[in-house]
Amino acid sequence: SFSLGLALAQPRRRLIVFDGDGAVLMRLGNLALVGANGPANLVHVVLDNAAYESTGKQSTLSPHVCLTGIARSCGYRRIALCESLEDFDGIWSGPISGPAFIHVRIRTGALPDLGRPKIKPHEVKERLMKHLGVV
Repeated sequence: SFSLGLALAQPRRRLIVFDGDGAVLMRLGNLALVGANGPANLVHVVLDNAAYESTGKQSTLSPHVCLTGIARSCGYRRIALCESLEDFDGIWSGPISGPAFIHVRIRTGALPDLGRPKIKPHEVKERLMKHLGVV
């Protein structure tokens, strides 16, 4: 929902948002909201490792759900499933009119020394606002 608001507020910018399969499954209503609003500048990339990686690698239900079918029925205009790097590279070879939904199947596995974010939420907001030129 945050990315939708940003896409609507900044229609001249292409917005590419990266999401996880677990997050998408927990917030399916946001897909319908994006589809209903139809922002042409929004590209939604879902990285699907079939696990809640950050909380202990519990399995998600993504292998049992057609995420691209859900996105299509919610109103996303461009849908793609990527099962290889070649598939992913091919997506970007032409123009992408959104809202677009790109489902990327990946393996589980995080870097062993991957740290937690060190900046506070308000610092993230301030950095984004500065980048967008709205401060």
